[in-house]
Amino acid sequence: MTSQTYASPMSYVGSTRRIVAWAAAAGVRNAGVAVLVWSVAVMAMLCMWAFLVFWYVIVFGLFGVFVFPFRAVRRSQRKSHHVQRQTLATQQAMLQQQQAMIQQMVHLQGGMRQHPPAPSQLPPQ
Repeated sequence: MTSQTYASPMSYVGSTRRIVAWAAAAGVRNAGVAVLVWSVAVMAMLCMWAFLVFWYVIVFGLFGVFVFPFRAVRRSQRKSHHVQRQTLATQQAMLQQQQAMIQQMVHLQGGMRQHPPAPSQLPPQ
């Protein structure tokens, strides 16, 4: 007992192999039956291929309607998240610069209070 495995029946190769295997097995009796069987097999292949085209258009068309907007929304979300992170990083860097400048000013003003200017450096009154 031998068994053959074929590709999926919902593929062009799988459906063609199944139909050809059926036609080869059914058309061995006589020439008249073989011509009829092979004619039916060719029509069956054309019908199956037309069905598969229709099936793939419907499946990918319907799911494509849902997949493409989903991907666009997710891309928009990722870009927005990236912009938010960049804005936050920029604001944090600016805040650190401001704090450093304030500390520097406080340090300079504190140094002036500790060391009063010499009388020769005072402005005239």
